[in-house]
Amino acid sequence: MTVMRTILTACLGLLAMPMSTCDLAAQANVAVLPAAADTTLYEDAAGAFANGAGEGFFVGLIASGLKRRSLVRFDPAAAIPAGARIVSVELVVQVSRGFAQNLVPVALHRVTSSWAEGPSDATLFREGQGILAVAGDNTWLHRSFATSFWNAPGGDYDPVASGVGFTPPLGRVTFASTNAMTTDVQQWLDAPATNFGWLLRTDELVPQEARRFESRTTSVVGTSPALIVRWLAAGTATSFGVGCGAPVPSLAVAGSFQVGGTFTCVVQGNPFAVSILLYELSLQQPAPEVFPGCAFYLPVSAVSPGLQFLDGAGQANTSFAVPSSPVFAGLPLAFQAVVFDASQPFGVGFTNALLLVLL
Repeated sequence: MTVMRTILTACLGLLAMPMSTCDLAAQANVAVLPAAADTTLYEDAAGAFANGAGEGFFVGLIASGLKRRSLVRFDPAAAIPAGARIVSVELVVQVSRGFAQNLVPVALHRVTSSWAEGPSDATLFREGQGILAVAGDNTWLHRSFATSFWNAPGGDYDPVASGVGFTPPLGRVTFASTNAMTTDVQQWLDAPATNFGWLLRTDELVPQEARRFESRTTSVVGTSPALIVRWLAAGTATSFGVGCGAPVPSLAVAGSFQVGGTFTCVVQGNPFAVSILLYELSLQQPAPEVFPGCAFYLPVSAVSPGLQFLDGAGQANTSFAVPSSPVFAGLPLAFQAVVFDASQPFGVGFTNALLLVLL
């Protein structure tokens, strides 16, 4: 990424082209993916219990102090075209049972080994403990009972969480998009053979903080896990947020988002204000608030072509020429502008953010 940013900064020429209108070429596509597999890992020294085909899966410590972890996998390659750029992802699950009344954090960890969902069905009355595993199930010890083992009991996963959701004792939960979640799904799209899904776990410190979630095979309509994916095709762009200020400044882009093409970003705000356009290769998710209601979507490593003065119509244009080199094909570019204006409540306003993918 550092090398690409250096190339980008050196090669994208600033051309100062006037434009009268500047609309987005396209909005992001949205795919809602059902779970392809999910299951519970029941802590057990013998690795004897499973529930791959059950109506629910479990996460956390039960009253006895034994651990419950879950696995869930989605198949972005089945619904999103190859070469697409993942913009954001949200995991939506339904908590159907929980004893602890506080919000229990559940972390997502990228699984690093393959696993089989398995055919065992503990039914509603045995799900908390599971039933004896049969061939093809995965358990606390097995990726596939009883021939393939995890490298470590309880599953193989990246110890750094990709995201977190705060689960009530009952109700719908959304795991908000993070850079790591987006990166995970992008990898699964680009290299489906590496798609082993996520492992869900709590901090596993407090008994009776376990949660039951509806599984993909639940009989309760509309409560199965879903992954909401926003994605862009190469050569298109989309907007994030609405900006902040009074009036709210805006950022738009149009032109040719492809190798050898030229596109222009236009900042719109109060006449004669000063703006700075920033750009990077990625968005920051979740976007922190600089002021209340003012989200900044770019990482701190963002670069800028310099200060600009909005003209009498309240516009400042910055044009970029994309070099005719295949190294730029598929490159994402994120933009956001800051407008310095004494009439703003904090003396500064933020535009919406833009993300485009070069063709």
